Amino acid sequence: AITGTPIQNNLSEFYSLISFVLPGLLGDLATFRRLFSEAITRGQDTEASPEEKELCLRRSEELRSRVSPYILRRLSEINKSY
Repeated sequence: AITGTPIQNNLSEFYSLISFVLPGLLGDLATFRRLFSEAITRGQDTEASPEEKELCLRRSEELRSRVSPYILRRLSEINKSY
């Protein structure tokens, strides 16, 4: 298992980790950048158009749906009980 928080807000690192564990799930790097990284980054810009923001949301959801079956996310609150 890979643990820790190395992928806070970096889609390239996220791609690298997912591709290491599940090769091919997100396509090659050029495809990932074109379909996900560029759209998500543009849509999060403060000057993004409504269309760019909508595309960002759609691509974020698509990315989430592809990887969520393989990610177990624990929040820091879980450690409070120990």
